[in-house]
Amino acid sequence: MNDNIARAAAILQARIFYCEARDYWRTEQAEEALNILLARPTSSADTGYLVRNALSDARKKLVRRAAIYGTHAPAIDWLENQSHDDFEALLVETTDLLVRCLDPQDQCLLELAFVGAAANELAKASHLPVPRARERLSRARTRARAAREAA
Repeated sequence: MNDNIARAAAILQARIFYCEARDYWRTEQAEEALNILLARPTSSADTGYLVRNALSDARKKLVRRAAIYGTHAPAIDWLENQSHDDFEALLVETTDLLVRCLDPQDQCLLELAFVGAAANELAKASHLPVPRARERLSRARTRARAAREAA
């Protein structure tokens, strides 16, 4: 597999991880894009180009699928009663708590870690040595846990 394909796949996997609980459409789009991307493992195009085109192709596929499904959809009444309200409410409460209780640097580190950034990526983003970035992330997580327990 080409290095650009591997980097593009990592970007799409981070997008799936980040969007999974928030946005079903974007998660589905990223999963389809990953399938499209991995179907051509020898492509040597630029990483950004690969991600953009795979997401575009996935969007087109999902729009076609929605159009077909919309005209031939079976009646599924029980789906209307299912929701993620409890999870979404917890996510909003937790996010609000972290915004109120943590400084912006901690928020940034936790957000990057949440989307799957490795310690070396955190170090590069914050212009720190890797051990120091790990230490800061650990301390940010400790402060976040303490804030959650105090609330």
